[in-house]
Amino acid sequence: MPAQTPAELHRMFQQAVNDGAVDALVALYEPEPAFATRAGDPAVGGTALRAHLAGLLAARPHFDRVATTKVFETGDIALTCSDWSATATDAHGATVAMSGRGTEVARRQPDGTWLLVIDNPWGTR
Repeated sequence: MPAQTPAELHRMFQQAVNDGAVDALVALYEPEPAFATRAGDPAVGGTALRAHLAGLLAARPHFDRVATTKVFETGDIALTCSDWSATATDAHGATVAMSGRGTEVARRQPDGTWLLVIDNPWGTR
């Protein structure tokens, strides 16, 4: 079921990552989103997003927490802020801890559901 509120996207993202479901992750975004890579570099487009998310899932992450800290809405646009923590596996098989404070822009779709348009899980980095 698609997100009914902007904040619901955080819960759905956490669930899809923990399930290892790349298609469910991609479905949370508009077709041509902008997003920040792990290095903090900007990237655009559905193909780039799918490759980025597949790379994320390859590290077998588990998100312990993805909490919505703020939501600012005007019309069909929302800015959400999140606080998250996760563990993943590095190239040598060691467990690594990750955390961040994200900022995301979502847009209400014609059917009333919400999708991500811009995603920066690294906050201002």
